[in-house]
Amino acid sequence: MRRSAGDIPYSFSPDGKHISFQSTRDGNYQIYKMKSDRTAETRLTHDSSVDDAFSAWSPDGKKILSK
Repeated sequence: MRRSAGDIPYSFSPDGKHISFQSTRDGNYQIYKMKSDRTAETRLTHDSSVDDAFSAWSPDGKKILSK
């Protein structure tokens, strides 16, 4: 039985054009990115055995880091 998706609070990219967030929508916590208008959602991590969480943008906004 699949659990309900849970989203962890998001963070905006330095330029404000994108959002990164963590969600369980595909099983365990994975990191996603989308435009700030909530379109163009993309899953960035694909590890079914480990939760990926606590994302943060690099100062130049080109990378998303995760613990």
